Amino acid sequence: MIQLSGAGKRFGPKILFQDLDWLITSRDRVGLVGANGTGKTTLLKMLAGIEGLDYGSITRQRGTNFGYLPQDGLALSGKSVFAECLLVFSDIHRMQRELEELAQRMGETDHAGAEYAQIAERFHRVEAELQSRDGYSVEAEVGAVLNGLGFKKEDWERRTEEFSGGWQMRVALAKLLLQKPNLLLLDEPTNHLDLESRNWLEQYLAEGVAMIKFWAAPRGRDRGLLVDAPWRVEAAKRVRAAGVRAVMVHVADPDAWFRTVYTDAAR
Repeated sequence: MIQLSGAGKRFGPKILFQDLDWLITSRDRVGLVGANGTGKTTLLKMLAGIEGLDYGSITRQRGTNFGYLPQDGLALSGKSVFAECLLVFSDIHRMQRELEELAQRMGETDHAGAEYAQIAERFHRVEAELQSRDGYSVEAEVGAVLNGLGFKKEDWERRTEEFSGGWQMRVALAKLLLQKPNLLLLDEPTNHLDLESRNWLEQYLAEGVAMIKFWAAPRGRDRGLLVDAPWRVEAAKRVRAAGVRAVMVHVADPDAWFRTVYTDAAR
């Protein structure tokens, strides 16, 4: 879905990476590990289209949509936690409103006329689309994700600005998971999670919808999460995991993050 060719990026005089050729395919789960300041966040932002390359090219398959969670800095206000998460389903709500309007028009229209047939046909098309997207279960889905990320039910109706920055980041993470993008980019996502929520997140990503999943972490942090299936990352030159393609780096310069990327399918 994403192809980098001869890609390179500098930060002032420092080369973060160069001559990077990398094909990222559907369902890849990638753990990026490196010391702080070595370019993990920059690479995630480039994949998301937030930052550009200094040279080389990046090609994204048409229809690729991304969800990017930064390490911090997000602030939410004006809505309850639950209502904020429901914003993800604005198109579902639009279809629900249209169904209500169509049902009202059907009740006011002569059932024997051509106009009624047209309205009924549109009603059934919208209803089928809504059902195919599980539109009648979105509130239950929101509740399950909020519960997994540690929100008590009595907190769902509290306004987001009442929560600390760390808990607001949990709301932002919940929204990303509910969006189900086909490219999910998480920059140190466990910074604001307790152990129970971290375990839930790992399980959710293991069993979730098909998508490319990136998880960036500094050396020594989240290692347990990434080593356990479905992620497998080691601070070494190669990575292996059952059924998982992953990325690790050959560190010629101990102060550099990587120059050459290795991918290795499991055996």
